[in-house]
Amino acid sequence: MNEHPIFVPRGRESLAAVVTTPEGACRAGVLLLQGSAGTPRSHRNRLWVRTARSLADRGFAAIRMDYRGVGDSTGTYEFEMDRPPVADALAVTELVLDALGLHRVGVVGNCVGTRVALGLATRLPACVSVASVLPMSLGPVLSGRGRSRPTRAAFDFLRRHPTLRQASHRLGSGRVARGLGAPPRFIPEVGVALRSAHLLFLHGGTDHSRAKLARGVEQLRQEAAGNGHRRVEMWRLDFEGRTGFRPIEVQASLIDSVVRWMDETLPSPGAPGVVTMPEAGAAPVQGPS
Repeated sequence: MNEHPIFVPRGRESLAAVVTTPEGACRAGVLLLQGSAGTPRSHRNRLWVRTARSLADRGFAAIRMDYRGVGDSTGTYEFEMDRPPVADALAVTELVLDALGLHRVGVVGNCVGTRVALGLATRLPACVSVASVLPMSLGPVLSGRGRSRPTRAAFDFLRRHPTLRQASHRLGSGRVARGLGAPPRFIPEVGVALRSAHLLFLHGGTDHSRAKLARGVEQLRQEAAGNGHRRVEMWRLDFEGRTGFRPIEVQASLIDSVVRWMDETLPSPGAPGVVTMPEAGAAPVQGPS
């Protein structure tokens, strides 16, 4: 495999990325998007580096990028969960796909990277596969964290009053806490992305959140039934004592799951040609400003 560092112009700033390509034919691209909090393109314990190389072994061109103000990218880090840097990810992806002559891409993201991945799927026709990595919380895929505005206000009030919060937990252990088993309210991008892309939710949270997500996935499958053959799947990251991406077993399972998902949803075309990145020193390809 080969690894190509690139810089994508964005106005006065530049976004840094690394593209990992196979030695032979390249079937599609895969963009890897980490969470926020200043995490660089390598991710925790070089998770994305290992994922990219495993994808390249299967014939994919894997793209790892630094967000603005992080790692080697210039600019100021300003975005939040409700303002994911979709436009920047779109610029990097389009440049790489154009340089490699590719017409399909899958996207993998966790935390704010999940929001970016789903947003990208709504704006880029070439995006036909999305993997949302949810190691602990469902927040990145839920609208208002799955709660209505009055409910969020009530929870905020309880957080400020520990005694009332403890009483609510005791009362909520029955049917009030379980509710009516209604499916979660996904962010709008989930439904829009499903029109053109296969969706995977890779879940590693509690049994309660898993059951909640399962109800939502079932509803999405019903919606996808009349929409071609789009897949909606929920796979499990199941390790005792897990905390996000910290146990190395979780990371190995994540890499295997991502590679398997992209293998299944981005199969090799009939007879692909060998594609390569431009030679070092060649004129840079200008991305959108």
